[in-house]
Amino acid sequence: LKEGGFRSNELLGVHLEDIDFAEQGLWIRFRADNINSARAKAGYGRDRFVHLPTDLMTLIDRYISSEWLKSNANNDFLFVVVNSNTPSDNGQAMTKSTLDSTFKYYSKKTKIKIRPHMLRHTHATELAREYISKGEQINWEYISKRLGHSSITTTIETYAHLRPEDYKKEYKRLQEYKKQKKKG
Repeated sequence: LKEGGFRSNELLGVHLEDIDFAEQGLWIRFRADNINSARAKAGYGRDRFVHLPTDLMTLIDRYISSEWLKSNANNDFLFVVVNSNTPSDNGQAMTKSTLDSTFKYYSKKTKIKIRPHMLRHTHATELAREYISKGEQINWEYISKRLGHSSITTTIETYAHLRPEDYKKEYKRLQEYKKQKKKG
C-alpha cells in the first residue's frame, strides 16, 4: 500500500496476471466483477501501471511461491487469506474488511494507530519530499498519475502533507534559482 500509493481496493483487486516482474510493477485494472468486490476507482479504460522497488517485487515473488501456494487459493487474486483461525477461509480472496481488521489488530498490538489509506498519503508525501531533498521542482503531475488522481489539485491539497521545513527548503531552492538566473 505504501510503496505504490495504492487504494486498498486497488491492491485487493490485483490478479496474478497484473504482476509484471520484467517491468517491476503492478497493473491496476478496473474489474466490476471481482468476487471480493474490490475494484479500482478510475473505471474502465483508466488502467495504470505502478513501478515498485525491486526488493518489494522480490517479496511479492517469495509470498506467491510460499504463503500464496500454501493457502491453496481457489482464485487468481494476489492477496488471499492465509493462516486464518477459520481454515476454510484460507485461500479466499482477501476483502476490504479483512484488510481493515488486520490493520486494527496490529494497531492495538503495536499501539500505533494506522489505517490502510494513511499509507497512500504517506507515499504521496514521501515522493514530494524526495524532490525537495534533491533540490528539484516537485513533479505533481507524476505523483498525481501514480496515485490515479484525475486532478493534481487533489494530490497537492489532500495527499501531500509537507512540513514547514519542506517549505523552507523549497523557498531556498527558488532563491538560489533566482540568483543563478541573474548571473547567467
